[in-house]
Amino acid sequence: MKLTCLILLFTVVAINVAFADADQTDEPWMLMTGYSTTHPGLGKTREHVETVDTILRYRRKIKDTGRDWYRGSHDFLIELPVSYLIKPDDGQIFGLNFLASWTLKTSQKYRPYFFVGGGPVYTEANVPGVGANLCGNYQAGLGLSYKTKKDRSFVLEYRFHHISNAGMKQPNVPLNSSKVLIGISISF
Repeated sequence: MKLTCLILLFTVVAINVAFADADQTDEPWMLMTGYSTTHPGLGKTREHVETVDTILRYRRKIKDTGRDWYRGSHDFLIELPVSYLIKPDDGQIFGLNFLASWTLKTSQKYRPYFFVGGGPVYTEANVPGVGANLCGNYQAGLGLSYKTKKDRSFVLEYRFHHISNAGMKQPNVPLNSSKVLIGISISF
């Protein structure tokens, strides 16, 4: 498992470096926060879990694509999410996400985007059915970025999020949830 994660990380970084566009005019860092709730009955999800989420995101433009109304850019996102369980148990979920994103550039101020990806997650929270501390996740979502005059961006985002241990341990009851996040670009 560790070797697979290292190979995946090396591959993603190598592709990013090889095909990255040198023009990085948009803010690459984003800090987001939001709320998440699972959907008991969706798939095999049984537990009702609620979290407050904080995510640090790095965005790297790969290349610009398209013309006219579908003009946009393909982006690579790396996220460090921390989810604080507020129901049923106090605890945290830590993760590392690798996401592919497509941002539409039809407006200077408003930019919708779509993304998909996943990565490993770690938790010591006592959620019945999860069965392992080290799990994986995948997710897909959409968002809207609003750029202000001071080159600051605000985002509103929705994502479907799935966590399971991929059958490596029993029990393996997944957590299927919806996340709603707001964020702001930050500078380092």
